[in-house]
Amino acid sequence: MKKLLQSFILLLAMMLPAAANAYQQLAEGVYRDGSTLFIGSGVTSLGNLQVNPGVIYCYGTIPPACAANTFTAYGAALHVPAASLGSYFVAQYWNNFGNIVGGAVEPASLTLNMTQAALVVGESLSLNATVLPANAFPKTPTWTSTNPAVATVNGGNVAAVGIGECDIVAACLDKEAVCHVTVAESQVQITLDKHEAKVLPNHIITLTPTMSPHETTLKVTSSNPAVAAARLVGGVVQVVGLAEGTATVVVVSEDGLAVPDACLVTVYTELGDVNADGFVNISDVTSLINYLLSNDASSYNVPKADANRDNKVNISDVTALINYLLKDYWPWEHACVDLGLPSGTLWATCNVGADRPEEYGDYFAWGETAPKDYYAWSTYKWCNGSYNTLTKYCNLSSYGYNGFTDGKTELEPEDDAAYVNWGPSWRMPTKVQQDELRRNCTWTWTQCNGVNGILFTGPNGNTIFLPAAGGYAVDGYSHVGTYGYYFSIKLEYEYPYIAYDIIFDSDDWYNWSDNSTSGARSCGHPVRAVRVS
Repeated sequence: MKKLLQSFILLLAMMLPAAANAYQQLAEGVYRDGSTLFIGSGVTSLGNLQVNPGVIYCYGTIPPACAANTFTAYGAALHVPAASLGSYFVAQYWNNFGNIVGGAVEPASLTLNMTQAALVVGESLSLNATVLPANAFPKTPTWTSTNPAVATVNGGNVAAVGIGECDIVAACLDKEAVCHVTVAESQVQITLDKHEAKVLPNHIITLTPTMSPHETTLKVTSSNPAVAAARLVGGVVQVVGLAEGTATVVVVSEDGLAVPDACLVTVYTELGDVNADGFVNISDVTSLINYLLSNDASSYNVPKADANRDNKVNISDVTALINYLLKDYWPWEHACVDLGLPSGTLWATCNVGADRPEEYGDYFAWGETAPKDYYAWSTYKWCNGSYNTLTKYCNLSSYGYNGFTDGKTELEPEDDAAYVNWGPSWRMPTKVQQDELRRNCTWTWTQCNGVNGILFTGPNGNTIFLPAAGGYAVDGYSHVGTYGYYFSIKLEYEYPYIAYDIIFDSDDWYNWSDNSTSGARSCGHPVRAVRVS
């Protein structure tokens, strides 16, 4: 009865699902994986084992001894070494199998791509197992962790879950390979929102640190506190400029265990900041005069005193500095003209991207800040391929992508070609400024250095020339020399795929148009900027 019970338990083991963590060993050199039985080459006898497998791999060149009741059925496919097919074909009991297949190759070795690894909690790695020879079967190992509270494994993917050590074991029948894993506490990673920054003396910039996977107490240092000093206030880093130079601001944890981050801070002074206090004002005029009278440069920033950029510091720089304070622009900057308009608007003397009034300059789609080779809705930055799939600057849902609206009807500075290319003192004109130009100036179709365009003469007699640069649409340049198209920063309210622009030819002046070479936002137009304070 006892022997019958043992046989029943073995038979039941063969019929139950295999444990997920390894091949199940039934006897020395005998393993099962589900309904598949593996018998190693070193097994000479199956003893009193009783099984009913679906598939058998027997690697011995000589069939192991077995009894009449070892196999309770003979419907399994029997895989044996190719050179031993005949032996199994005639061996007692083995010859009862109706399907004997040659070609079984036993795994000879199992190796891993690494034998030890160090992780922190939350990290992971992939282990790769190699079973040789290449034609051996099975080739897929089973994986186990000796301490799943430290690291778990799933198909070779190891995840660190707790502090400690464990072994990750790969097994293929009687072959095993081990990777020893050490898991430490996860480090906090500190990340700053800026890694390079510029600041004027007596001005403050802020750096925002974030921490992952959890927060820790921070401290901040400056590599050159005489140039830039730093402190923590309310979770952000405040950096104040003190003197020209560079300093590295480093944010670390108080316990020293976090991964730090740093920002290279450059403290600079602007042209005209003679006393290097971070501001250009009347005190710099006084400083410059004192320097010229005393010739004592010990307390002055002489390179910033060359206000007219002639590589000399003399009384003409005093004049240039005073003019800058009065007019808010240097004489060598992009020139602008006061036409005597009621608003006082100053218009640039040439287009963005040009050096002379008659040059066309660069062409920009509305809301884009760089020229390109092809102007169409398919290449337009602020849509999803068509005029009625706008993704920014859309006040009507019927023209927005999936009903998008944002209510924005004027360009923001970062989308303004004049602001981005010429600096914060310049903007594309508003519709009001364009209308003011049209209503308060006389205009004459003429040529400037052989280029067609309009000469605008302001109430005070000053002039600007706008070349008839045409536009750039799907088919390339159009109306060059016959029409002028100049965008404003304003959308046409009822048709947000159109922007207001000034349009002119030799006969007339228009407000805006919706044809493919004028108001459509996707078209390329030159930009004539206005000066802002």
